[in-house]
Amino acid sequence: MFVTWIPMFWMGCVFPPPSCAAGYERDAAGQCQGVEATQDTQDSGLETILVGVYSGDFAIEILANVAGAVIEVVCAGQVGIDLHDDVLSGEISCQFEGQVDVILQGERFLGSLNAVAADDGSLTGDLVLDLGLFGAFATPWTGMASLDTVVGNFDGETTFELESAGLSVPVVYNGGFQAQP
Repeated sequence: MFVTWIPMFWMGCVFPPPSCAAGYERDAAGQCQGVEATQDTQDSGLETILVGVYSGDFAIEILANVAGAVIEVVCAGQVGIDLHDDVLSGEISCQFEGQVDVILQGERFLGSLNAVAADDGSLTGDLVLDLGLFGAFATPWTGMASLDTVVGNFDGETTFELESAGLSVPVVYNGGFQAQP
């Protein structure tokens, strides 16, 4: 029996190339290239939310009734967000404006936020801000994430207990943030 031997390099590789790493696809030349933000065409047609780092402005408006005196104040600052696998985590900081800032001697307040993104980009999560002598401020928030922005809003009512002053302070608040990559 006569067998012809043909070297494999004449026929090319008999095995397909290995898969590219997450976030990469093979181009027409067979090279792994980073994937740009695209539309998810196998699903609902909504934008795919990719990994991203976002930063922007944060503010909370507070209307407080302190022993019969109504105080309106804004705590304004920044937000930094990391969105990974449809899970959002971030940090916030703010400083009160006006006379309240003078009383608090420029103190900056820090906090955190988290959320989970649904398939349509909607976000639901929690925000916690340490307000120093006023205590911790915690509230749920909702928002939307897209490839070019993350926005969030929150509002409600709460009561701060200032034990050192023997005061119970009812507060109405609303706030939000907007961040870009």
